Amino acid sequence: MEELLGHPSVLSVGQSELHFSLGKAYEDLKDYEVSFQHYARGNDLVNKKSDFSLENTKSYFRLIRDSFSKEFIFENKNSQSYDVTPVFIVGMPRSGTSLTEQILASHTDVHGAGELDLMWKIFTQTLGLVSDKYQKSFALLTPKKIENAANSYISSLQKLSPSASFITDKMPMNFRYIGLIKSMFPKAKIIHCIRDPRDTCLSIYKCRFMGGHPFAYDQKNLAEVYKLYTEMMAYWHSILPGEILDFRYEDLIEDQKTGTKRLLDYCGLDWQDTCLDFHKTKRTVNTASVFQVKEPLYKTGAGYWKNYEQYLEKEIIELA
Repeated sequence: MEELLGHPSVLSVGQSELHFSLGKAYEDLKDYEVSFQHYARGNDLVNKKSDFSLENTKSYFRLIRDSFSKEFIFENKNSQSYDVTPVFIVGMPRSGTSLTEQILASHTDVHGAGELDLMWKIFTQTLGLVSDKYQKSFALLTPKKIENAANSYISSLQKLSPSASFITDKMPMNFRYIGLIKSMFPKAKIIHCIRDPRDTCLSIYKCRFMGGHPFAYDQKNLAEVYKLYTEMMAYWHSILPGEILDFRYEDLIEDQKTGTKRLLDYCGLDWQDTCLDFHKTKRTVNTASVFQVKEPLYKTGAGYWKNYEQYLEKEIIELA
């Protein structure tokens, strides 16, 4: 791989992927200095071509918070009932969402649907809640539009597993849409996955995402978006008390049975031992955690950031 880096036939996109692969190779060898050099170079190459705007992101988050008030959610609550309960698993990427879904999908009443873009499409395309026309579109939002959006979502969900009582949607960035989700589905379960922010941000920085997350390739942007996320979640908790389960990765690996029971109890699911043996559940996982969820729970993921501490920007270190 190192010989390919300087080859003229390898475009910058290929070079960035080579750097990420070399970062992982040296990480496996525990040569964290050289590993980080490659991760940093790979990130820099991707970031140079990114059109990410921190100011636009801040503005968009502010628009969502300002518009989805407690009163709006209550007054526009969908009264339809459905045969399936959607379970939204949210948080920052690399915060334990895949593991959480794998545990739930090991229950006979649950279908794990993976990372769905359905809510993003409803929010941005169906309802038109995008930054350049957000306020105009929001002013046109009605209970009927919300009900129609909910019906459309459920229809798409049930095609994935017609007989399941619960279906999970583990698109992490759906945390932005919790206000709309609770208007569409007052009885929806929302599981907020939390992991040490330093481990979370490092894990994001080491990952070459195939789409989305343009903030991921610059440490300062990553830290700022993490702050926006924590502010957003604090807001949802303040207006929806008791509606969202905070599920901490570190608590789960410290006491797997208690953490698993807490997860099942929140969803209203009975205990099944298969949820402890989640790694034996055969299902397709299309995320960066595909190998981790096929293994028993391990504790090495907690505090892993310390191996790279000297290379992390203070903005990330100070998130904890």
